[in-house]
Amino acid sequence: MLVFDAAVLFLALPKIQATFGLSPTNLQWVVTAYALTFGGFMLIGGRAADLYGRRRVFTAGVLSFSLSSLAAGASVTGAMLVAARAIQGLSGAFMAPAALALLTTTFPPGANRNRALAINGIMVSTGFVAGFILGGILTTVVSWRAGLLINVPIGIVVALVARTIIVDDRNDRFACRIDVAGAALVTSGVVALIYAIAAWGGGGGTLRVVSSLSVGAALLGAFVVSDGRAIAPLVPRRLLADRAVSAGSATAALATGSAAGTLLLLTLYLQQVLGYAPIAAALVLTALGGGALLGGALASGLVSRWGPTKTLTRGLMVQGGGTLALAGISRHGNLTLLLTASTLDDFGFVIASVSATIVVTSAVTNADQGIVGGGLNAAIELGSGLGVALAVAVATLTVSGSPPTYPGVGPHAAELLAGVRRAMLVCASVVGLATVVSLLVPSSARARGFTDRLR
Repeated sequence: MLVFDAAVLFLALPKIQATFGLSPTNLQWVVTAYALTFGGFMLIGGRAADLYGRRRVFTAGVLSFSLSSLAAGASVTGAMLVAARAIQGLSGAFMAPAALALLTTTFPPGANRNRALAINGIMVSTGFVAGFILGGILTTVVSWRAGLLINVPIGIVVALVARTIIVDDRNDRFACRIDVAGAALVTSGVVALIYAIAAWGGGGGTLRVVSSLSVGAALLGAFVVSDGRAIAPLVPRRLLADRAVSAGSATAALATGSAAGTLLLLTLYLQQVLGYAPIAAALVLTALGGGALLGGALASGLVSRWGPTKTLTRGLMVQGGGTLALAGISRHGNLTLLLTASTLDDFGFVIASVSATIVVTSAVTNADQGIVGGGLNAAIELGSGLGVALAVAVATLTVSGSPPTYPGVGPHAAELLAGVRRAMLVCASVVGLATVVSLLVPSSARARGFTDRLR
């Protein structure tokens, strides 16, 4: 649901802009409002799942996401749509870490958990592919609203099925409350960082970006101090000190940042350089989904054979190779290169994502799965936002004026193509950095991978 919704909205932005007459600055809030609440409240959502029951938090998040999707699809003003998107993000912040925690606590570390997380990767990829294909069709043939309203029946079914088949873990909770001061500090800090990234990507002034980054850093610093003194810390210090958690989360963030930036660059290339219509661009981009589906299908077996750390590093190498090859795209559109390289890119990305999740979640006990899942998702959200902002900044650095509204080849297509190719090289460099960071995962994670193979 979460990935499907993002893919649908990505293609629907031009229609949304036309419906409400939004300026480019106001249009970005349709995306930014979601990102702020989704990333900002992720740690709270994860800890709430640990403390108050994962099924309960997951079900509440799904129902809230469905209702806010209904409000977004029925919006009569741009402000109403932005507000509904913010509630969607807040709902997703409780839904995503609870879902991951339910998977990792249902299946103990080993082959079964690896398969479960690989299936999770396949479902994410399926949502992505379906979002682009169905979103392109709905946006073109019906309305951009249909892509949001479809979440309502899906969410109701998911919530009902969850209450039937998922065991309630309410008796497995801690008898304590969330650290309110720490929660306020970390949420405000992450929101400030995401706002700074969004402002940078949207062409915001230097003062706004720098001040937001400074405020975010100060708030997160205050959170570290406050949480260290709390009786019931939101993020126990032992988790921050665990290199499997920190290095694994950082690797996932960097890999996702590159993947998100690459997706945006491909969309710019297909629609603003080659002049593809949204639905045609969506069909081409399904190559990424095909690579992702294959990666999800093979991830579990590769982790069992090589261990999570080696699989993580090798997946990143494949992703980086695919991204680097995409820097060779041309003005005339070599579809063979485009499809092959993009398939490799997403194949490696999904392999790396599943491996990183296994590394991070295997490092902690069931009691901390929610908060670790929230931290991992928050890192991924920050990485995604930074990757998109960096890709846009590099791609449009030498473009005279604003790129044309897609689809359509404008007078700056040649300049944009040069920028896209340059930005692809930057995205490949980000994957290279992720590969280096993956080598920091401690040897204990490698031992866990060996144990998984024995099991």
